[in-house]
Amino acid sequence: MKSRVGIKYNNILPFFVKNQGYLGPNMVSVDKSLYPLLMGKREGSVYFNLNINIVGIKNSLQVLEDIVVSGGKIFFVGGAITSIPVLLSLTLAQPEDLNIKISPWNFSKISNTKDLDLLILHEVENKSILESQSKTTPFIGVYCSTVKGVTYPINLNFENIMLSNWYLYSIVCSCRRGLYRRNKKINEI
Repeated sequence: MKSRVGIKYNNILPFFVKNQGYLGPNMVSVDKSLYPLLMGKREGSVYFNLNINIVGIKNSLQVLEDIVVSGGKIFFVGGAITSIPVLLSLTLAQPEDLNIKISPWNFSKISNTKDLDLLILHEVENKSILESQSKTTPFIGVYCSTVKGVTYPINLNFENIMLSNWYLYSIVCSCRRGLYRRNKKINEI
């Protein structure tokens, strides 16, 4: 089967397969919006189609990098995001250059935030997705139970520690590349 992504991203498929990145959450019923991203369902477990999901991951990380280049405001909301500030402070030379806010999800937290350029939702409920849609800001949905209305979905098995570390590292790398491109653009002017 021929993959839809470039050779650069084909090298990561064996890593995802080895670490069971194709396993989704145990669900009694699957939302119809997830059907295009799935290979199937068996014994309550959902299996993601990694070839299709890698395209979403690539696009999501590219959007994150572009927002960092433009100096936009990024808001991380929800689930297991406590490691992100630690990684950003340890690996970035100038973390104050990033306009990133990190918070757990509470009702109306998203709608009360002003002037967002990108919203990243982690393992959140459908209520927060509906709240994000009213914001008219592009958003990345990470491991959500539905992708209806999600601009850039990322679906991987983040219960595996290797994949969650890979995800956090890829966010850090996208921010670093964005800062590098922004500084390069400023120095050229």
